[in-house]
Amino acid sequence: MALAIKEIEQMYADKTEAMRIDMESNYNLKLQELRTGAARAVMETTKTKEDCKDLRNAVTELRDKINDLDNRNAMLLREIEALRRAKEDRERELEAEGAMLRSEADGLRSELDAILRELQMIMDSKMGLELEIAAYRKLLESEETRTSGRQLTSSSFMSSSSRGGGGGDLDDERGSAARGEMSAKTTYQRAAKGAIAICDCPPDGKFVRLENTGRKEENISGWKIRRTVDGSDRPEFVLDDRFAAFAAGSKITIFAKGAKSANAGRNDVEMNDPTWGVGMNVTTKIFNADGDERASLVQTTIYS
Repeated sequence: MALAIKEIEQMYADKTEAMRIDMESNYNLKLQELRTGAARAVMETTKTKEDCKDLRNAVTELRDKINDLDNRNAMLLREIEALRRAKEDRERELEAEGAMLRSEADGLRSELDAILRELQMIMDSKMGLELEIAAYRKLLESEETRTSGRQLTSSSFMSSSSRGGGGGDLDDERGSAARGEMSAKTTYQRAAKGAIAICDCPPDGKFVRLENTGRKEENISGWKIRRTVDGSDRPEFVLDDRFAAFAAGSKITIFAKGAKSANAGRNDVEMNDPTWGVGMNVTTKIFNADGDERASLVQTTIYS
């Protein structure tokens, strides 16, 4: 019995020791885990605090930047407002300047029209003077011829004058008759290499008239009209898009500036020059876009 009790006591003691060892081991393990967790928590807390500090600094910097941006935005808004007011002031100034320039342009246009009208009158007077000069030149040539003939027959003329008693007056009357019979004759020579022809160019240089003698519509935009007056070339006239559809059998008149009449055709146009040129020998030619001559009109004025 005593041995059995002793064995039971030994078994109890062994189990108690085993339980104690196991509990100590678990305690130490749990304690180590708690210490490790506490250290990790401390580290995490420290990192969190540092992160919070960095975030606070970042927020402070962002607030400073926002304040700077707000100040810059306010400054830009003030500049925009100043620029808007300056723009409105400049627009008003430009509008006033534009009105003044338009007024000046209208005045200059009126002066130009008056100058063109005066130039047209001068050109008309020039043409009349040229005709008169040519007539006087012809009279001088006739007078020189008649004087030369008079010198060759001076002896017979003088005897005839002495017998007739008034032959000088008769010669004067004949000279007046010769002057009264002076006339100008204008001839035209036309040529065309296609349907487009130059059908009319009056001596006063007020217009040039083109004709489409063909049976189909012609596009003559880009063609050029060149005119030579008494050996001098006039500025060429370039046909624009208004001549892109030249109807068959129709005519288009290109007037000098200020010469277009109220009853002009719907397709007739007016150029910027005040005249096509006036002279005794005038050649008018039209060239296509490739520079090939397509039609011509030669005008010759002879005084007799």
